[in-house]
Amino acid sequence: MTPPAAFGALVVGGGINGLSTALELARRGVQRVALVERFRLHHDRGSSHGTSRITRTTYSDERYVRLVRVAHAEDWPRLEEDSRTRLLHPNPGAFFGPPEGDLDKWAAAVTAAGAPGVERITPTEARRRFPAFAFPDAHAVLHDQTSAVVAARDTLRALDHLCRVEGVHVLEETRVLGVDLNKDPIVVDTDRGQLLAERLVLTAGPWISELVPSLASHTSVSRQHVGYFRLGGAPRGMEVGSFPVWVYLGDAARGLFYGLPEFGRSGVKAALHSASGRA
Repeated sequence: MTPPAAFGALVVGGGINGLSTALELARRGVQRVALVERFRLHHDRGSSHGTSRITRTTYSDERYVRLVRVAHAEDWPRLEEDSRTRLLHPNPGAFFGPPEGDLDKWAAAVTAAGAPGVERITPTEARRRFPAFAFPDAHAVLHDQTSAVVAARDTLRALDHLCRVEGVHVLEETRVLGVDLNKDPIVVDTDRGQLLAERLVLTAGPWISELVPSLASHTSVSRQHVGYFRLGGAPRGMEVGSFPVWVYLGDAARGLFYGLPEFGRSGVKAALHSASGRA
């Protein structure tokens, strides 16, 4: 019996990271790329579902700033063109916080990367530009003119479609039970049988430590609570183009909060970004 052929690359996890990785591998000429998803694609059990996300140039690490500049200039335009879908909705960004927070660190990263489109302004000027915000404890505000609201659901669908166009083998409702990295090719056991791969990429989110036990002590799952709120004032003032995407960079006690304008559903989006493993 002829043994089954190994995939040139196998990606485990079909969220935004997995879909993007599979598409890029196929486009770079890797033969027989496969994507394995535990549930159906576009499910709500991970961290990629929902209607909206933020893109911007302002980050705390200049390496991220440089990467996003490339994404804005090359990758997002290509994805929109190939999918014939508008995925980025330009929208101003406001980044602010108290002197004890990380605003100066973020500003330094933007400066070090030489990123255009991000301006440091006073709270007084920020209130003029963003009248919905009081900026009560801010010592400065970064106005990011490269920010946009990402149509998250449409982006996943676009990536899914293009993966199939590029010949990616999509295996949905297939649970990976274990991987053997010591074999050549790599052995991936699933509840539908065994798969072989020359390369393996794991983007399995909260299940990653089940597949790589050595990561268990280094990872934890953190539930992110997101709320949608109706604010006082004219409804038009809460839409894309009027209401900024924003990030509040507090200190250790106050935390990091973020929000987006109303998009794809009722209410502006706001949440505490928690990476501590606690709810």
